[in-house]
Amino acid sequence: AVTTETSKLDEETSTEVSNNDLDVKETEDTGTEELDLKRPKYDIRVANALMKAYVTEGMLDKAIALKKRAKMRGGRLNAKTWEIFMEHYLKVGDLKNAHWCADRAIKKGHSSGRIWVPPHDVTETLMGYFEKKKDVDGAESFVEVLKKVQKDLGTVVFEPLVRTYAAAGKKFPGMRHRLKIENVELSEETDKLVDSICVD
Repeated sequence: AVTTETSKLDEETSTEVSNNDLDVKETEDTGTEELDLKRPKYDIRVANALMKAYVTEGMLDKAIALKKRAKMRGGRLNAKTWEIFMEHYLKVGDLKNAHWCADRAIKKGHSSGRIWVPPHDVTETLMGYFEKKKDVDGAESFVEVLKKVQKDLGTVVFEPLVRTYAAAGKKFPGMRHRLKIENVELSEETDKLVDSICVD
C-alpha cells in the first residue's frame, strides 16, 4: 500500500502537471528565490521527493515514468535525481545501472556547479565491480569522471584499479609513476602487482 506521504506528494505533483506548470510550488528550501510566473519552471525537487517515495515503496516503474515526464515538461534532472536511482540499484545488486546513475549524478552536479561526490562505500563498490569484471576501460573511465569532482582519490580507487589491471593481464608501464603523482601508498600485496603491470 502506498503511504499517506506518498499519496500527498503524488497529489502535489499531479496538481503541478494539471496546471501546466503555471503555478510554481515553493518548498521549504526555496529560501529567497523569486517566482517568475512569466517564465514558469518545473520544480524538480517535488518530482525528486515523489520519485524517492516511489522507489522506497518498491514502485520503480512509476519512478522511472515520473523521471521521463519531468524531463519532458522541462524539469532539469539533477544529481539528486540520479542518486535516488543509484541507491536503488545498489540495494538490489544491479551494479551496471548503479554505475550509470553515479556517472550521471557526477556529471550533472559538475555541469550545474553543485558538485556531487559519491560516498566512499559507493566508490569502493563500483571499483570492485570493475575489478570483478576485469574491465580496465570501465574502471579508467570511472576514475576519469571522479577526478572531475575529487582531487585525491586515494587507495579506495587505486588499489582496485591496480588489481583490475593485474586480473585483466594488461600492462601499464607508467603505473608506479602515476601512483607517485597521486601520492598513493598501496598495501604491500597490491604493490607487488604494480611490478608485474609495469613490465614491458
